[in-house]
Amino acid sequence: MLRSLFSSVLPLAAILMLTPSDAHASSSGIVRRSTLNSGGCGGGQCHGTSASTLTTLRIAESIDNTLRVLPGQVVDLTLVVSNSTAKACGLNLSVKTSENGNTNAGSLASVAGQSTWVQLGELTHTSPKSFSAGEVSFKFTWTAPQTEGTAWLHAAANAVNLSGAPDAGDRWNFLSPIRIIISPASSVDDIIAAHETMDVAPVPSSATVTASFGAVAGEPYVVNVFDAFGILVHQDRISAGSDRVSYVWNGRMNDGAQAAPGTYVLAIVGERRVIHGRAVIVR
Repeated sequence: MLRSLFSSVLPLAAILMLTPSDAHASSSGIVRRSTLNSGGCGGGQCHGTSASTLTTLRIAESIDNTLRVLPGQVVDLTLVVSNSTAKACGLNLSVKTSENGNTNAGSLASVAGQSTWVQLGELTHTSPKSFSAGEVSFKFTWTAPQTEGTAWLHAAANAVNLSGAPDAGDRWNFLSPIRIIISPASSVDDIIAAHETMDVAPVPSSATVTASFGAVAGEPYVVNVFDAFGILVHQDRISAGSDRVSYVWNGRMNDGAQAAPGTYVLAIVGERRVIHGRAVIVR
């Protein structure tokens, strides 16, 4: 059985403008402003020199400011920005090899419909994205390096009033850096081959998780759920009743205890293929 688990180009003139001392934000984005030692969205004639607690940031999939991924894994992530009064939001997000460092780790990619693009290896907005019910989210993907180690995800976001100019109504803040642990899971490697993916919802979940995938009617499958350390916590055997299977994991381990908050790998093994996905449990 197999043992593996699973630009845009910035114009030259824009590159020359994006120096570390550059303090001017833009409605079409800015980079090198995500780390805690960068000055964020403030400085000069930008949006105030100090971060504001009226704006908060979080990565929806992180647990205790930590993500655990496999070397080379492509991870779907979401930055959520909250502000009760702002109209729209811009961002700068990066993943670095060290906390508040300058060297990019892995590779970021924008997602269609998110009003973002990647410049100089960092994610930023193409235009401000509107708030809804006090929140706005930016979905993106990150591909982990092939080597083990630790990376750090940083972000700054600016919640604005769309007045057309920087003023006291704009409130920006930093994301508390997210530690990303990049480590193989040997027990997962022994079982899983990364050939097909499934739909997993909801992400995150506080209760049950539904895994949906195309199937061959009558084919048997073994359902495996591994924690972030590669430990098998749940196993089940099913048979496809049609060409589409929706398997519901109740969020519990084999002994009936609730699975702890964290990231889990779902690997469903059939006679000729393996389907995998990722679930996040929150409590």
